[in-house]
Amino acid sequence: MKGKLLNIRMVYILFLNSRILLLLNIIIALFFISCSDNETIDGDSYIEVRLSDYLKYGENHSDAIRLCLNDCALYETKVIYFDIREIYIDEAILLDTNTTVVLEDCIIKQNNGVFDNVFRGNNLVLDNDNPFGIPLHIDSISNIHIIGRGECKIIGPDVNARIYHPIRNIEEDAIGDYYGWRTLQISFSLASNIEISGISFEQIRCWAISFDKCSNVSIHDLSIFSDCKNGDGINIRSGCHHCEIYNITGDTSDDTIACSALGRSVKRVYPDGNYIYPMEPTVNLDPTSNMDIFEINIHDISTIGNHHGVILLTAYDNEVYNISISDFVEPENAGRNRSSILYLYTGYGDPSLSNKIHNVHIRNIVSSTARYVLQSNMKCEDIHVSNLTQNNSNGELYDLKHIDGFEFY
Repeated sequence: MKGKLLNIRMVYILFLNSRILLLLNIIIALFFISCSDNETIDGDSYIEVRLSDYLKYGENHSDAIRLCLNDCALYETKVIYFDIREIYIDEAILLDTNTTVVLEDCIIKQNNGVFDNVFRGNNLVLDNDNPFGIPLHIDSISNIHIIGRGECKIIGPDVNARIYHPIRNIEEDAIGDYYGWRTLQISFSLASNIEISGISFEQIRCWAISFDKCSNVSIHDLSIFSDCKNGDGINIRSGCHHCEIYNITGDTSDDTIACSALGRSVKRVYPDGNYIYPMEPTVNLDPTSNMDIFEINIHDISTIGNHHGVILLTAYDNEVYNISISDFVEPENAGRNRSSILYLYTGYGDPSLSNKIHNVHIRNIVSSTARYVLQSNMKCEDIHVSNLTQNNSNGELYDLKHIDGFEFY
């Protein structure tokens, strides 16, 4: 009898061991499945994922991106590899704090008729009754990086959305600054520690990139090509500071880089003139806040284009100061119609008083076809200039309404 019981116990133990082994095998299998979808998971603090793993769950690329971002939202820090060669999107890609997007030989293309950004911060609470207008609320956001590796492009739609313009009384393509911040390919508001690099921008519908009330921004190694109304490359708006822009090439149909301190101390209501939507989502955010632009470093730029290479613009007595602009070399045979490489001025609102642009260092600026290397229509202060070169035989070095305040070395 004891022998039979012993045998039964041995069988039972073997049965338990087999169940435990089966359970362990299931756990191990689930672990490897998890790791195939998410390369690295560290508790709830860090995750790395590949967008291609989400394609099987979404009906289209925008669905897959949305599912991916929803998963990543559970983690404090996230790295997302856009490892699909061609991505077609129907809506903006919304990025949370502590997000790095790595584009791996990736082309992101907006589908026809899309009226939205390609990337923006996920910090705008939109008004459902007026989703293209002023947001209901904007939270601070930080630590976002969009980094291109290999051949990476962001391309606007082949066919633009058409919107009725109530002031102009016409339905037209929704391009240019009249149609607001949804025309921007990349838009960040109230953000800090932002990096954008390694991307070519094509078929933009207004400005390629814009920042409003942002700080600690690094924009570098980009090519920007535009052929549209208000086709600026990079816009730094009121309230921005500590930004660096460098290694920019391309051909822009408007200013390549614009530092525009146009913020007002009163709230704006839209339509405002021909502007039916605001270009800055933060336009009515704390009108008493600092509207100045300062601590901006712009260097190693080689673009052709219309209007200007770099502008420093003030209105409503906002200040632009502690600016460094160096090594802007316009390529030969530019084939555009630039007024000047650099323009320091007041306009687009109530003119600013004297010396609202000050403490600016300018060096190593080369014009090939621009009419002037340097222009200014206002009284500035502590503008230090060295090594201007004009290679346009019909051009001049500078056109300054008030030369006092400019020191040439």
